[in-house]
Amino acid sequence: MDEQILIFALSSDNPKRIQAENYITSLAESPGFLSQLFSIYENSSDSKIKLSALLIAKNLLIKQWNTLPRPSKPSPITDEEKEQIKIFLLNKYFNNIEPDPKLREFLRICIAHINKFVFLQGWKALNEILIEKSRSSDEDFLKLINLILKLQDKTHTSAKNQLKALYSTLFNNLKIHWQTQSSILLDKVLLKIMILTPNTELIISMLQKSKILLYEPNGEIPVKVLLKGLLLVCGNNPEIFSSDLLIPYLDLCCFLIANLNPTNTQQTDLLKKACSSIRYLIENNSLSKEILKEKSEFLLNSILDQSAWKEKWEFWIGNDPIAFLENSDENDEEYLIKVLSTLLETYPEILGKALELVRNLIFLPFPKNHAVCTLLGLIPKMMNLGYNSPITFENIIGIFSAIAINGFDKLIILRDILWLSRKWIKYIMDYNNLYLLVSNIRKSCENDLIIVYEYCLTLKEMLYKNISSDLSLTILQQSCADVFNIIKTITIPQIIWHMISFVTALVDKSTGQKSPELISAFQVSGLAELIYEENEMIVLALSDMFEGLIYAYPDQKIIVEIVSQFLNIRLSKPDNSSALALWHFLIANMEGKQENIQYIKELMKYLGNFHNEEDKEYSQKIAQEHMFLYWQAGNMEKETDELIKNWCLPLCSLTGNLEEDLLAFDFLEKIALIHISYIENGLSSYISYLHIENSDTFSALCIEKALLLINKCCISSLNFTQHLDYDFWIEKMSLISNPVHKIINCAALLTVLPFIPINTIQKYSSFIYSYTIPYIENYFYSEQPLIQNSRNKKPRSSQFIQSKRIDNSIANDPYLKINLLEMFKFMIERLAGRGINFLSLYSQNEQEVFNRILNGVKIQSN
Repeated sequence: MDEQILIFALSSDNPKRIQAENYITSLAESPGFLSQLFSIYENSSDSKIKLSALLIAKNLLIKQWNTLPRPSKPSPITDEEKEQIKIFLLNKYFNNIEPDPKLREFLRICIAHINKFVFLQGWKALNEILIEKSRSSDEDFLKLINLILKLQDKTHTSAKNQLKALYSTLFNNLKIHWQTQSSILLDKVLLKIMILTPNTELIISMLQKSKILLYEPNGEIPVKVLLKGLLLVCGNNPEIFSSDLLIPYLDLCCFLIANLNPTNTQQTDLLKKACSSIRYLIENNSLSKEILKEKSEFLLNSILDQSAWKEKWEFWIGNDPIAFLENSDENDEEYLIKVLSTLLETYPEILGKALELVRNLIFLPFPKNHAVCTLLGLIPKMMNLGYNSPITFENIIGIFSAIAINGFDKLIILRDILWLSRKWIKYIMDYNNLYLLVSNIRKSCENDLIIVYEYCLTLKEMLYKNISSDLSLTILQQSCADVFNIIKTITIPQIIWHMISFVTALVDKSTGQKSPELISAFQVSGLAELIYEENEMIVLALSDMFEGLIYAYPDQKIIVEIVSQFLNIRLSKPDNSSALALWHFLIANMEGKQENIQYIKELMKYLGNFHNEEDKEYSQKIAQEHMFLYWQAGNMEKETDELIKNWCLPLCSLTGNLEEDLLAFDFLEKIALIHISYIENGLSSYISYLHIENSDTFSALCIEKALLLINKCCISSLNFTQHLDYDFWIEKMSLISNPVHKIINCAALLTVLPFIPINTIQKYSSFIYSYTIPYIENYFYSEQPLIQNSRNKKPRSSQFIQSKRIDNSIANDPYLKINLLEMFKFMIERLAGRGINFLSLYSQNEQEVFNRILNGVKIQSN
């Protein structure tokens, strides 16, 4: 292989790199290719070629080493080649040592992965070297054994049995070094070995050493390693954790929580590890739970006194609320909150201490007052578990009202009250009082963006509850400006999502109560820029919001305009199924005013760009809605005609695929409601559908739909009857199941009967009787009332529910207005003109039925 290819494989020039990668991929399965790469690495003097060859070799080895050979495809690495590679790697790592640290790392990864694949068979040469090197514990050895242990499947029974003897030897050798030197890497290795071969004595020694390390520079790093490793050891060997081991373990965690005041990331990580260790031991070790019971109050106070509670407020204190929102995370205090929650659930008696703290809240400094507020937010969770709390939200607010504080402490307390309102909302009975509380907080901190944001979050939570319609409308009127101001001011996706979903909740809750405030806020909002957002979370939130706005304000030009702009962007994307759904929802629910329709016209260019059969179905539904929207808007005959000819008819061509054609027939049926002339050219294809085998539901439905279109064509013009095989047509009528279709079928049969040969009429007289008389005899027609939009429950765009305008058009199909009785009389007269006495073809009883119908007498059905 040309070594220049290896240089190109690392090139920043995309075309060169891709070409080189493709060439290397074509050689990857060739026998001996892996050995060739190792040979190039060994013999080349070019550092880039060495790096590229070893990097590619590493990746191939990981991918191919364990590939099982098949008769048609042998393994790309033979057994003989594997043995040679193993010898080569051990030599380069331990004897003829590679000087470059990066290349040495690649070699280490290769050795560790091979060992992972072959440990059950054993790699004797490697094991002997590991034992020998463990007597000196140099860094490269520790890095290798650490990686080996990391990759090893420690839960596999065979692995445990196979490795125990080896790791016991390694452990005894390494333990000697641990007693005389400090090495984080050595700690990691010993802890990983103890997952298989635990040693209580060493664990206790490590715990004792940890408190000393805390006073050394960067001492928190090895302590964090210890806590992380001990959780794994404990999880795999719970039986060794007796009180002798658990007491110093728990003492260390409690010590860290009580004394560690984090000033950097490493210290914060250590505190998080201590909190997670306490939680794990309480939840999974009954002895730990018992030991900590008498320390639970001390632990509670230690957590509440933690200086870590003040970490997230730095930017707010510095009067930079946007930076605060950008840099803080709802999970910043999660590790403290979780350990508090575990303490309360395990030792509910300490809640009495918490209530004492609440009563003394006025005297507590920041951040302990904030920590106590967080504790109060956990009480509803306890109540959900059945705990009867002696304190209510009203009690809490009463205590807060007595606190006289100013400045930044006041802002945090007010923010905490809003947060507590959301946590307690399930147990708040008077939502009007809650609204007064949060709105007063909003007024008292008019210019603070964080308080306004928390205020909006609280109102949003209220909207999800069973609040009155008057309160919903008040919230809508008073909060719109704040919501849209936050959207314009802050670019953080999660905050924008909250505000957009707040608008959605506002609209959904106030459906039927139109608010000019919302439309006014919408007109001046920052949504014009937001619709270009690519963040998936925001895009989905915008789609949900637009659904609600369209449904609540179908006549508003500004809503149709902004949604059309949004769709114009989203429909141009490859994955646009959700945009197709919103497009359908828009035209199915908007009012068909000329000023609104102008905005959706430009979307038509996307109608034929369906990527799969599902998208094609969506496009058909969208075209149908456009068609009826244009048709019923008035003065749009030309646009309707062009839409049907250019878009609708191509979307409903019959292909022979029954599932697709059923949708096409449904579309053609709706086009016929506009005007029958649009579907007449397809009569021959409808007739041919009568000849398909009726083998399943799809075929039966397709035949029925084809009959419906044929029948409508025959009613509209007798010229089409010449194309019919009358016998076949009448026989297929037995497949009609839809009552509406049966009425139209009756009208078609009455239309065509005067032109059917007498022998056919005689042959199918009983069929003709059953397909006509029940519908003539029961004939009545009354104008169907228009179906109105129900404001009780908003549909979802994903449901693709067709518009009421289509429902009304179907319900008032002109073919259902035909007077069947008059048609029946006319049919008898026409047959008589041919010299055929229609009634004489039937029995005396049947003739009596005919005569009664002709005389206008209602026949009572049995």
